[in-house]
Amino acid sequence: MGQVHAARDPELDRVAAVKVVLRTDDPEALRKFVREARLTGSLEHPGIPPVHELGRSMGGHPYYAMKRVEGCDLAAILAGDADAPELPRLLAIF
Repeated sequence: MGQVHAARDPELDRVAAVKVVLRTDDPEALRKFVREARLTGSLEHPGIPPVHELGRSMGGHPYYAMKRVEGCDLAAILAGDADAPELPRLLAIF
């Protein structure tokens, strides 16, 4: 549904994560993307990155910006990446 990129916020001089919608031609995908951003933005939990902004790029593409979290992604963990934490440790945290 979306792709996440690291971006620099020049106003606050910080790095953020920016998720952009992939299917701008699909009204249902756009609706789900906005719903995801609003839902995520309404949650407060240490394991959920806060959403800073929901908007559209200069090209008109919807995005939302959130706190950038360092680490490896789930795909790397499931693939057995040597740098990823061990699955039992992650399950205990979860």
